[in-house]
Amino acid sequence: MKWNLTTYRTLALTIAVLAAAGTTMAIGTPRGVNEPMLGSDWQCSRTMLLVTTCALKD
Repeated sequence: MKWNLTTYRTLALTIAVLAAAGTTMAIGTPRGVNEPMLGSDWQCSRTMLLVTTCALKD
């Protein structure tokens, strides 16, 4: 395979897209958080460090 400028650009773009996708998945994964004001009957999770959702435990 002949390595030229186009091949390097394609390889660099592929690596950048994969890194961005991995970062998005790592940040976007919901994480459990503790909300003491709601009490122990509530289950809360935070996504992307901004969106927090809470629901009553079954």
